[in-house]
Amino acid sequence: MEKKLLPLAAILLGSIMFGQVGINTTAPKSTLDIIAKTPTGSTTNADGVLIPRVDRQRALSMISVEPSTLIYVNDVSTGSATGQASNIDAMGFYHFDGSTSKWIKLNTDTNTNIYNANGTLTGNRVMSMADNSLIFRNGNEASLYVERSGTGNLQNGQNVANLYTSGYVGDTNKILSGIRTYYQGDGTNSSSSMKLTVNGSSNNNVVLAADNNVGIGTDSPTQKLDIDGIAKSRKIILGPSGYNYAGGTLNVRNNNASEYIMGLASSDNIFRVNVLDNGNVGIGTTDPTQKLDVNGNLRLRDIVPSSNIQDITLVADANGVIKKKKNEIKGIARAYLYNNRETGNTTGVIYRLNYFTQVDDPGNDFDHQEGYFVAPETGLYKITMTTSIKLTDPDTYNVPNAVVGFADSTTSNWVLRFSIPTDYIKGTYAANNTVGSATTFIGVAELQAGRAYFFGANHGLTFIANPSGGTGNGIGSFFEIQLIKN
Repeated sequence: MEKKLLPLAAILLGSIMFGQVGINTTAPKSTLDIIAKTPTGSTTNADGVLIPRVDRQRALSMISVEPSTLIYVNDVSTGSATGQASNIDAMGFYHFDGSTSKWIKLNTDTNTNIYNANGTLTGNRVMSMADNSLIFRNGNEASLYVERSGTGNLQNGQNVANLYTSGYVGDTNKILSGIRTYYQGDGTNSSSSMKLTVNGSSNNNVVLAADNNVGIGTDSPTQKLDIDGIAKSRKIILGPSGYNYAGGTLNVRNNNASEYIMGLASSDNIFRVNVLDNGNVGIGTTDPTQKLDVNGNLRLRDIVPSSNIQDITLVADANGVIKKKKNEIKGIARAYLYNNRETGNTTGVIYRLNYFTQVDDPGNDFDHQEGYFVAPETGLYKITMTTSIKLTDPDTYNVPNAVVGFADSTTSNWVLRFSIPTDYIKGTYAANNTVGSATTFIGVAELQAGRAYFFGANHGLTFIANPSGGTGNGIGSFFEIQLIKN
């Protein structure tokens, strides 16, 4: 033993003289230089340095530990991860950090990065993607969080995070030339907003407010969608889900019968146009009672005139409600005799004229074959008879006793009659169409609705249908009925 210790003592003594200790070497290159006994080869002998091995309880219990002290924790089932052992959570090498007075685990993983370890950024960093894409992918749901540390309200103007894209504007690279998204506080817990800025502008283009309002062109949206500027849409559908329409349309569907489908208000917040749930439209009124209810003057421009008697007329009642009224010019009939008509010679008999050529009868009130006119309404009627007449039997009857007129078929009495002028020319019975006198008889009579009336004459007269003589023919006997008051 003495022979073996003397050389070792001499080696150590010699090394200590230089302030360095060498094991298995006579020329230590540091304060402690240990050379493996068998640095090469296939020997199975163990070489190395065994650091003191302790459990977590022992590491927790040490006092006055010098900084840089190195230990190996081989059991973490004892003690607790508190105090100076708060970082000891697994077996491994730990060194004592004097600045924190805690055991710090030696990082033996050469692949430590943001994918497998937490850390603190100590300065600005730039990651070059080298024309590659960065994709965040997860099997179920991918999440990317930007978290603001600290407690309390986010103060007015403070941002939680900013997401920038940059690009060149002219010859200058500007941060705001692309997209900037950030969450900005206003000093409360509930009214902070998400904001989006694009195209190199310092103004906010889109604002997502905490009250679910969205602003485009405004920082303070007051509605679910608040647009400050001109908006364009190919198709707008307003209403519950499940309704869709093709084409460039504006569709508004109401889901509450007590509210307007649509309303248009003026600058003083007065509704000028309203559409109710029942389909009524009001202009100048918020409570339209008709499909179109206009409170004020109404003007219709460029109305096309019509001469069609079957067209519908619009009329207004005492409340201004517009209604349609068919242009039934009731009680109008115009006709002329188809051929000469001769009356008989019996005294006291009214002979009915028939076989007319119809000119106008919009209400189908006149039977032009039989000569009956059925009054559509009770009222005053204007009766007009333009007649070319001659005496049929001048030898047996006098002109002053000849009568024409309008008679009631129910009572067989005249309702209107006219005497023949005394200057009518007497002629041979049915000799020809020569007319001695032509006269227009006009009168007014009250007719009863539903009753039949007819044009007639008493005995001894011939009504000329087509007078002849000179050049051409004409209408000799024309008859007209018109309701003038009901």
